[in-house]
Amino acid sequence: MPQSHLEIYIHFVWTTKYRDALIKADKRKNIFRQIKNIAEDKGYHVLIINGVENHVHCLIRLKHSQMISKITNDIKGISSRWINKNNILPFYFKWQDGYGAFSVCPSHVDRVIRYIKNQENHHKK
Repeated sequence: MPQSHLEIYIHFVWTTKYRDALIKADKRKNIFRQIKNIAEDKGYHVLIINGVENHVHCLIRLKHSQMISKITNDIKGISSRWINKNNILPFYFKWQDGYGAFSVCPSHVDRVIRYIKNQENHHKK
């Protein structure tokens, strides 16, 4: 094969510090939009981002040179600084250390997108 083909999808999950319910519904869209912008400014291809009060789900298609730990450090670090600098929340905000990163089969990408899109309904149960 003369060219490389890479199709790697990672489903990221990370939480607020102590899993506290800090991301209220009225702030969520703005925060998630900014996280997507931060990720795309860094060259990460975000398919979807969503979450609830205490955690975020994000599906990213990796390029050959991208590392999972670098992606999460960039997104979590820059987004928490942005939230605090712009007083998006009325208190000092911090993400919890650590994250989850799960590989997604290309044939299951649509299913994971639906799952992430429906986080609020999923967590009502």
